[in-house]
Amino acid sequence: MLVQRRPSPVPVVAGLAAGLALGGTATLLEPTLYRAEATLAARGVPAARLAALARSDAVTRRVVANLELPESASTLRARMHLSAGGNELRIGVDDGRRAQVQRIVQEVVLVLTQFVRDRYGSRVAVPVTDPPHRAGRVSPHPARDLTLGGFVGALVGLAAALVRAPRPEGRPLRPRPGEWDLSVLAERIEARAADFPDRADEWRMYLELLHGHARDAILPPGFDELVQDVYAPLLD
Repeated sequence: MLVQRRPSPVPVVAGLAAGLALGGTATLLEPTLYRAEATLAARGVPAARLAALARSDAVTRRVVANLELPESASTLRARMHLSAGGNELRIGVDDGRRAQVQRIVQEVVLVLTQFVRDRYGSRVAVPVTDPPHRAGRVSPHPARDLTLGGFVGALVGLAAALVRAPRPEGRPLRPRPGEWDLSVLAERIEARAADFPDRADEWRMYLELLHGHARDAILPPGFDELVQDVYAPLLD
């Protein structure tokens, strides 16, 4: 008879707790950022080209200078989100100052529009189809961080539980009715000791006593009630 035991839930619970803690830490470390957006139509110029102009040094440096922002043009570009599709360009900017973020997008639109007018004249038009507006907070992401952390932690815990779970045992715990194989019982004690740290020493003590009544590690009939009472969690 083969005996198959289920993996212990302890590593899974521990992994889930650790993942949630890690996700909570990530949330606390994420900066608070707000986003503002605007959309321009690209008439006479590809939207992708308009996006490249919006990210150019000529535009971003002027925005930084006009608003006297305490940053460089490159850091402003790192906070810009440009989406060019069809004949439209959506411009988004993230900033930790909620009151300032919409003003930055307004300035980007103004400078970009002026830059296009100076370069292309009346041949190109970039009218605003969606005025600058605040789009809400985009960071931190507590729900995402906690969900991802808990999911990954639980997976890691499950993997650990499967690795630690005892494999099917080829030798039966009970060779014949009424008998117990104490060597198999000892293997089960050590395999599950981490899951029952408060009982492992008691199990080992009783095992030593039972060995005094065994022959070749086989406990004869008469000890059924004691074994089943003491070692119940190991007899699944």
